[in-house]
Amino acid sequence: KVSGKFTVDISNLKSNTTYWVRAYAKNIAGESYGETIEVTTKKAPNVTTNTVENINATNATLKGNVTLEEEYEVAEIGFCYAKSPNVTISSGKTLSLGTTIGNISYELTDLTPNTIYYVRAYAKFDKDEIEYGSVVNFRTLALPTITTNAIKALDNETIECSGSITSKDFEITERGVCYSTNSEPTISDKVIELGSGVGKF
Repeated sequence: KVSGKFTVDISNLKSNTTYWVRAYAKNIAGESYGETIEVTTKKAPNVTTNTVENINATNATLKGNVTLEEEYEVAEIGFCYAKSPNVTISSGKTLSLGTTIGNISYELTDLTPNTIYYVRAYAKFDKDEIEYGSVVNFRTLALPTITTNAIKALDNETIECSGSITSKDFEITERGVCYSTNSEPTISDKVIELGSGVGKF
């Protein structure tokens, strides 16, 4: 007579799902089964990705929510985002926001203008299980396209400059020319304002 106990962990089950489990054994005489036990897995965290707000050319505010109906050890909550639709924490950039349950938000910066991004909220729990919210996409707004035309010297103290502007997303409220003795002038240097609107000036 041979006997013994054994234990096994069954992983990759669906959350909030009923399973029936029983032990079995085979020998030369055939196979036999133990009693059947019913078990229902716990409900995974409820993760929601909300609409992206405050979208600008390089910034956007991500919103989401994580709630628990059952007791879990939450390891991490946050967002992941990418320029491709199938975004996960492995394929995209990850923004970890700690372990606090409830509403979550994050201000994304340094985005590329006029670009579509895909984002989803996530929660890591128990043994590295991950629950995702739905994928939400948004497009950053386009900055104006500006051309500085050739500079013409009128005399030893005067130059003539011109430019042109097109804009897809915004009304142009101010335009003009900035100049400096440094190689990269900005509006922090000397400025000549030349009205508003698109077109040539």
